[in-house]
Amino acid sequence: MIANLPVAPRFTLQRHQLAQVICQVRFSPVLRLHQQVEVAPFQEEVRDRYPGFLLEPAVALMITPQGVVQQDTGTKNYRFVDPDASVVLVLGVDFVAIETREYVAIEDVIERVRDAVTLVERFYRPAQRTRLGLRFTNELRFEPDNLQTQVREALNPQLLGPLGDPDVAPAVETTQSVIQLRTEAGNVLQVIHGLNPQGGTTVLPMPGSTPSPVPQEPFYLLDFDAYAPDPVPLSADAVADQAMVFNDQIRTLFAWSTTAEYRSSVLGQRDLT
Repeated sequence: MIANLPVAPRFTLQRHQLAQVICQVRFSPVLRLHQQVEVAPFQEEVRDRYPGFLLEPAVALMITPQGVVQQDTGTKNYRFVDPDASVVLVLGVDFVAIETREYVAIEDVIERVRDAVTLVERFYRPAQRTRLGLRFTNELRFEPDNLQTQVREALNPQLLGPLGDPDVAPAVETTQSVIQLRTEAGNVLQVIHGLNPQGGTTVLPMPGSTPSPVPQEPFYLLDFDAYAPDPVPLSADAVADQAMVFNDQIRTLFAWSTTAEYRSSVLGQRDLT
């Protein structure tokens, strides 16, 4: 539960505007994963499903007086890419993740994560799971004309703040807000949202793939990140169960954030029984 907000019934969106979905499981560092040879057994298990491979430097984001900069951590991440370059399994010294730009269904994401965690348990036996997160990055695109009117028709005015007020909205050029919520179960839900009238995207190109043209239409960012930061034993089944709970919570917040008319007429919502 999120305060007094009832869980939204399950639905699909025929025309969702998801830019990226990531499910990441962090665990106690396994130092032998610094050595590429230690990854070979893992690759043998996944390379039929993810034949592509990339070795990339792991970077950390540092806030400096000059802004946010990337800093090489000195470690490597191993990226295993599916044949369509639409889903990537990423293995690092202290995490495993599934990333997709072509979201199909939560069951597909969770099944891939469960399989990846099962292999991590088998080959590396980390002592603990230190964090589990599920993130949905929505970039809701609009026409440039009457942009603010379209946004007010699509989104909950309680989310929009000044942009939701017709008397103030004409003066608003852009917005950026962060909301952090705590659920009854103790996990965290962070929402980054705001109007981006210049277009573009918040998602970096998939490494190793041909970059797609950057969309130029204005968009409203709805970036939901649900995570559990407390250390617990690593278990593939527990990861799958918790990720499904996170999905319910994110769906509920998405339904609260958007209007039923927008989801039905623009996104093509279909309820699941």
